[in-house]
Amino acid sequence: MDFIPVDTTLRKVIYDDRSLTVETVPLDHRVPCCGFLFREKPTLPHIRRDMIDFYEIPVSQINNIKAGLGWTSPEGEFVPSSRLTTPADALFPFLPWTIVIYFGCFLWWGIVYWLMAGLDREEGDRFFSALI
Repeated sequence: MDFIPVDTTLRKVIYDDRSLTVETVPLDHRVPCCGFLFREKPTLPHIRRDMIDFYEIPVSQINNIKAGLGWTSPEGEFVPSSRLTTPADALFPFLPWTIVIYFGCFLWWGIVYWLMAGLDREEGDRFFSALI
């Protein structure tokens, strides 16, 4: 196990890849410390194999369709990517993506989630109504 020191006075991204971001969050304690905010990045939608076969879309175009570009058939018919894909699986359907917060202290997690995740009013209401 490696211990990597972080600056406990700054909110900073310390890890970032295609699926996850880890950010430090300064905490106000007697000793210098910080919490960690883990954000799962949204994933690409799933391809509907039946639609790919129906429109005879080449495999080379699947990544473009997942990225939202859609498909134009040789006859000139445009098919939006929303008809060719299904939404990516969500761990919690009421959250846009998964966010885990570790502070190692006794702050109430619901308020912390709302403040740290930067949710807008609609997302926050959806999150808290799902808990009730």
